Amino acid sequence: MAVKFTDSEVDRVTVFRDGARVTRVAETVLEPGTHVLRFEVLTPYIDTESVRVKGKGRGALSNVSVYPLWRELLPEGDLAALLGRKEELERQQAEIQEEIEFYEKRVEQFSKLVDRFMAVFPKFYSAGESGINTLTEMETLTSEKILEFKKTVRERKSRLKEVEDELEIVTNNIQKYSEKKTEQIYVVEVTLSASERSEFELEVTYQTRGASWNPVYDVNIEDGNATVRTNAAIRNRTREDWNDVQLTVSTATSRPAVVVEPEPWYIDVFKPYPVGAKKAARRPEGAEYDDITMAEEPEEYAKEEAEEEAELAEAFATLEVSLSGIQIYSIPGRVSIPADNADHPIVLTEDAFPSERLYYWYSEAGAEVIAQDEITNGEGVLLPGRVKVFASGDYIGESSMGLISPGEKFRLGARYTYDVKVEKRLVAREAEKAGITKGKLRNEYKYQITVNNYTGEKIRMELVDRTPHSLSPEVNVRIVSIEPEPEKQELGVLRWNLELNPEEETKISYEYHVEWNKNYTVTGLP
Repeated sequence: MAVKFTDSEVDRVTVFRDGARVTRVAETVLEPGTHVLRFEVLTPYIDTESVRVKGKGRGALSNVSVYPLWRELLPEGDLAALLGRKEELERQQAEIQEEIEFYEKRVEQFSKLVDRFMAVFPKFYSAGESGINTLTEMETLTSEKILEFKKTVRERKSRLKEVEDELEIVTNNIQKYSEKKTEQIYVVEVTLSASERSEFELEVTYQTRGASWNPVYDVNIEDGNATVRTNAAIRNRTREDWNDVQLTVSTATSRPAVVVEPEPWYIDVFKPYPVGAKKAARRPEGAEYDDITMAEEPEEYAKEEAEEEAELAEAFATLEVSLSGIQIYSIPGRVSIPADNADHPIVLTEDAFPSERLYYWYSEAGAEVIAQDEITNGEGVLLPGRVKVFASGDYIGESSMGLISPGEKFRLGARYTYDVKVEKRLVAREAEKAGITKGKLRNEYKYQITVNNYTGEKIRMELVDRTPHSLSPEVNVRIVSIEPEPEKQELGVLRWNLELNPEEETKISYEYHVEWNKNYTVTGLP
């Protein structure tokens, strides 16, 4: 019986959310007789029970076996170069950590500054030494700075993660020079009988861990519609490169679904144990525990090969949806994804969805109005992932979204807009006015909010303001008047849903009184 190591190449890969199915191909010429062909599989994460072999040729397969093989792990790169790179990465790591600490302290300092300002502002305002504009300017300045510092911290932490990942790789390679290491691979051994001298084409398919993908979306918002481009950030950690392969991306998971049967939920009165007694596990009378069994490996679904289509100027993946709702994207052409533990973006699809621009303003968040688009999803499912948002091609920021079902509405693209203006003004204020009831003090406040629509089109807007909400029975907050009535009012938070025509101006007015016993000091009042 002849034994032969056979070279094979990865030809096709289907990437699941938490694994991959890999198909290797090999061609060889065999003489009549029984032969044992051995294929080296470089990944140590193979599921040995998933190995399948098929092929073409004048003969018959008789046996397939899989077993591990240990081999010496050779270091990668020159030792001096690795040491130099390690020193450089450690220097970068220290610098980035210092920058993160600096900006985090700046966030803390600005937050304390705002707290101190908010504590003393009412005194200056009541004395006529400061106005509402000062409060607005302070809130705007500090909010912008805090957001800027937090954004810088996120960027530095992202860069720190990249440096630490590379430092780990370099450190591991340096250690290989000082100690002998081995790595585990697998060998697939195929026994077949050739009836005559013939060419054989063999395919070895297996499932492996160490691969995954996450959706990343590019959303370009226009007037009345949004273009959503879905990308797959594929990560290959299997230790074997996928060079020039036919790639398929699937929303399925390689883990089998398991139906969990409920068990009774027992409760009981507390029964103290005697001091020094050893607490033993109790099994409720009549309750039984079944042995844990592993779910059977799910059958691999068959997928018909799609007919070749004419090449487009910009090629997107072909989407198929299985009966169970699994989305399968067949990537056109052939691609390469090395086993470098890095994200490799692959374009899947691009769809246009209807959208509507909405506006939002909250009195405590600053003077600016926020514009945001409400997008209606199409017939497919959008998985949770990062989103890069563009408005008419201009990048406006990065966000994230959860699972979006077919036809579900979701909001993206929050940004400041200046074609809708909102101004809140304190119309009247009387402080510490003697109440009707003896021994009471009362503050009276009256505000007016003016909204102007300069967009040139009809808009929908959510406007949010708030009045004090008392946590003490000694302090009473009474809403005297609100015009118009808000759609929702809860714990002092007022919400209006407005529709404004082009160039329309609308006003909202409200008044409230705060009354308390003069023997108490009330905190938190404007």
